[in-house]
Amino acid sequence: MNTNHKHYFQGTTNEILGHHHRYYGESSEAPNLPNHVHEISGCSTKDDGHRHYINVFSGFAIEVPGGHIH
Repeated sequence: MNTNHKHYFQGTTNEILGHHHRYYGESSEAPNLPNHVHEISGCSTKDDGHRHYINVFSGFAIEVPGGHIH
């Protein structure tokens, strides 16, 4: 039986032009199979209220050592 998975992410950008952003988001679900892609969406925020929205697609799966697939 194959199941789907998704990814969540969050972090803080480097400071550029005197400010930085916090960002967060999640991917769409995708099957646990080679060569899957995810739609990735999220938002960055800053304390003064301005935001940047993202919506992109990942590349294909990449095998890494230890049998893990990114």
